Amino acid sequence: GRSYPATGSAGDGYRFAEALGHAIAEVGPALAPVRIRDYPFADLAGISLPGARVSIFRGRKVKEGAGDVLFTHDGLSGPGILDLSRDIWAGDLLRVSLAGLRKKEEMERWLLARSEEEGGRNLRSVLAELAIPARLASRVLELLEIPQETKCASMTRRMRIDLADHLSGFPMIVEAVGGFDLAMVTRGGVDLREVDPKSMESRLVPGLYFAGEVLDVDGDTGGYNLQAAFSTGFLAAERIKKRLAEMEDGR
Repeated sequence: GRSYPATGSAGDGYRFAEALGHAIAEVGPALAPVRIRDYPFADLAGISLPGARVSIFRGRKVKEGAGDVLFTHDGLSGPGILDLSRDIWAGDLLRVSLAGLRKKEEMERWLLARSEEEGGRNLRSVLAELAIPARLASRVLELLEIPQETKCASMTRRMRIDLADHLSGFPMIVEAVGGFDLAMVTRGGVDLREVDPKSMESRLVPGLYFAGEVLDVDGDTGGYNLQAAFSTGFLAAERIKKRLAEMEDGR
């Protein structure tokens, strides 16, 4: 693959395979962090949101997932972002839930109930019930120009709608997706239709074998890519060993 170039990995395998007639699915970084345009949380780097919903919009919603999201000094990382990064483009709108998996309508109802039942409570203290980190909750209120000491009963309908919208899916524009120097794996590669899955041997060039990231296979975080490398490498080695034994027996 082309990820981790500091190790000497330059993606030469794609060039060699293509020269031998193999089709190569477009190669790009995957399991990479994203940089956010006009990022308002740089000083909150290190804060994480467990089980956040992440939605990708490109005119319409193109994909959605959920997982832990980590705020970095210039954007977002963590499994919830890394697993979707193969489908994220610069310019995409991301919406990241700050209050678990609650939808906007559910969030609005919850805020309205707090206004009616606990009107005297400070809004910031009420948000703590949603397990939103205190500094993040304060920043959201600041960005929405809602005074920090606002009482629940003092929330206007506009405040409630805006807050529900941002807590259920805070909008952020992607400036860039991390390149190969930051990506954990490479997406794309040798077309799987041109490889025998039982032996990893090329269907086009006898005696040519593929294993690991050079193939058009990439998985989510959790060791799946390592397992794919181990498994395809094992299959290729077993078939090569068998072929060598057959060649020796034929002497």
